Amino acid sequence: MNFEEEITLLIKSRYPLVVVDTIDEEFVSRQLFSISQSLSMGFYAWSLTMGLRVGRNANSFYQSNEPAKMLKLVNDILDEKQPSLFMFNDLHKFLEDPVVSRLVKDMINKVKDTRTTIVMVGPECKLSAEIAPFAARITGGYPDEKEILDEINRIVADFKLSSAHLVVDLAPEDIKRMVKTLNGLSMQQIRNVMNSCILKDCRLDKNDLAEIENYKKEIFDTDGILEYFASEHKGSIAGFENLKRWLADRKNAVTADTSGLPPPKGLLLLGVQGCGKSLAAKVIAGELSVPLYRLDLNRLYSKYIGETEENLRKALATVERLAPVCLWIDEIEKIFAASSGEVDGGVSKRVLGTMLT
Repeated sequence: MNFEEEITLLIKSRYPLVVVDTIDEEFVSRQLFSISQSLSMGFYAWSLTMGLRVGRNANSFYQSNEPAKMLKLVNDILDEKQPSLFMFNDLHKFLEDPVVSRLVKDMINKVKDTRTTIVMVGPECKLSAEIAPFAARITGGYPDEKEILDEINRIVADFKLSSAHLVVDLAPEDIKRMVKTLNGLSMQQIRNVMNSCILKDCRLDKNDLAEIENYKKEIFDTDGILEYFASEHKGSIAGFENLKRWLADRKNAVTADTSGLPPPKGLLLLGVQGCGKSLAAKVIAGELSVPLYRLDLNRLYSKYIGETEENLRKALATVERLAPVCLWIDEIEKIFAASSGEVDGGVSKRVLGTMLT
């Protein structure tokens, strides 16, 4: 399911509170407004700077910027018992205020088992222990492949309508690879990188794939735990005939789902240093036409308690958002060879357990 289908299901299931982790509030706002229209629900949006607004109206309720006053107003609106969808941007940052926290709990109690849903939006929203059990959490603001293709077509059409002369030289397989490479970026990030590729030379061709890959590398390589790598063609590596045959048998299971075989879950490459394991990982990603990310387990570990598990959670959450991908775990034996937990207080055992599940 894409984001719109997933959150629509949660709203129809009458969840009182949905938390959307996103960096693209505008994309989520448009999706939620569209959903409210299709479900015949009222739509209210709030931010600290804009206040509480109805639908896409630019005018806000009087003195509704302050969280506590806004929540009191929302509780009054809820007394009207009209099915509504409330979107609150960054409200989680004010939940440490006991008044705000109490008003949110009152609001949740009012919307239970009704056709009204509260949606909190922001990057990595953290809820208090009293509110978290009522919430469903999803990741939003990341378009699926169909939406990415539609956005590429829209950008190209806009440039063709302008005075600039645009040359598009993309084969169907290049377009498919471009869509997969853009997967995991927000809509605004897609627009940024596509506009940059086009404005550079008024061309859009397969050479722009390298620029898109570099753009993603800059975004996701900030912590050094999850690093993006460009893939390679199978002609770049000699030998490995069994691996190439294995890939050929399963390629359609990933790209077209017509092979009759289940998609591969994983592959263990074992060999001495310098035999080509790293290059083989790049070839695997290239043959399967999926992005390649390397999980550096040495950088995963931290001296602070709980930081290692948090690093792994963030890395795996990013990988899940980018799926389908090829995840390259390098030098796995150096971390998991001594995982009894006697030296590190059980951190290695917990990391290994998370990886195996």
